[in-house]
Amino acid sequence: MPNYDYKQISAFEKAIEEKYGEAAVLDPSSLWNQDKEKAYLDQVKAVEKYYRQQPYENYVDQGGFILKEKLVSKKNFKNCSSCGEQAYKADDEIYMNKFDCCFKCYIKHIEGRETKWQKK
Repeated sequence: MPNYDYKQISAFEKAIEEKYGEAAVLDPSSLWNQDKEKAYLDQVKAVEKYYRQQPYENYVDQGGFILKEKLVSKKNFKNCSSCGEQAYKADDEIYMNKFDCCFKCYIKHIEGRETKWQKK
């Protein structure tokens, strides 16, 4: 067991308390009681029950946001002219508008040859 300098630890705690207040050095368990524990466990059970009742749904990354698939309109997605996959991400949308292909196909086929691709 390491030797601790309890005087130094006490001095650090005292300095922290003076600078940031008593709440900074308080033991969190001293603020907890049986009523708070019961309320917390009830909340956890309620959340678990809610999520168990929800049907499994697919999620889609839409412009950096994770959305339920049913909230996203399928007609907004375009198919890549090279690979035929639907463009779901914001990066794909940018490259679809400019080069009519998804980001993966841009990296594979177009990067470095943009002017030749746009002439076609």
